[in-house]
Amino acid sequence: MRKTFHDGPVAGRQAMARCEFARLERFAAALEDVPGAACPRPLELLTDPPGLRMQRAAGVDLFAFLRHHRLGAPLRERLATTMAAAIGAYVRALGEPCPDFKFDNVLFDPLDATLTFVDLGAPQDAVAPETGLSPYEVTAGDLLGSVIFQSARPGRLRHRRQHAETAALAAAVVRALEGAGGVPLRPAELGRAAEAAYRRCAFGRSRRRSAWYATAGYALGRRVRIGPATVGPPAPWRVAR
Repeated sequence: MRKTFHDGPVAGRQAMARCEFARLERFAAALEDVPGAACPRPLELLTDPPGLRMQRAAGVDLFAFLRHHRLGAPLRERLATTMAAAIGAYVRALGEPCPDFKFDNVLFDPLDATLTFVDLGAPQDAVAPETGLSPYEVTAGDLLGSVIFQSARPGRLRHRRQHAETAALAAAVVRALEGAGGVPLRPAELGRAAEAAYRRCAFGRSRRRSAWYATAGYALGRRVRIGPATVGPPAPWRVAR
C-alpha cells in the first residue's frame, strides 16, 4: 500500500515521507518483541508525488470494529495490554509520543487478534505537545481526546454502545500504559493532554461545528473513568481558548 503527501512545498513533503519511513523502520524492529502487535514494514520512498510504499496490513480499524462488536473483559484486557506494550516499545525506540494514537489508526484482525498500528505521521492539524507532559501522557491524551470527540460528533450520538466500548477499552489502555511506562500517569496532566487533543479535533472543523463541540458536545460527550479521575469534554469556557 502507498501513502503520498500532496500539500505544501515539495521539500517539506519529501521530509515528511522520510520521517515516516524512518519511524516505521524503527517501530517495526521494536515490535518484534511485542507479540500480537505489528506495523506495516516500509518498502521504498516515492518521489512523484513524495510518499512511501509499505507492506499491506490486514484487519479493520478498531473504532469501526467496535461499532458492531462487544469485547468481553478478557479480550479487552488482552488488546489493552498489547497496545500499551506497543506504545512502550515505540516510546523507548523513538523517544517521542506515538503520533496520532487513536483506535481509527489501529487495525484489528479478529482471526488472530493481531493489532497493526498505521498512519504514523503527525496529523495535519498537529500542534506541539503541551510542556511538562511525558510521552506516555501525550499519547494517552491523544487516545482519550479522540474517544471523547467521536462520542460528541452529531452523526454518532446514537452509537452509544460503540462509545461505551471505546471508552472502556481506552480506560483499559491507559491503565496498562502505566505499567508499560514504569511511571504513573498523572491525572491532571492526562486531563490536559486529553483536552488539547479534543480541542485540536473540534477546532479543526468548520466554525459551525466548532460551536457544537464547545456547547452541546460538552453535555453529550462521553466521560471516561480512569481510576479515581474522570476525563471528559472540556467545559465551553475552556475549549474555546
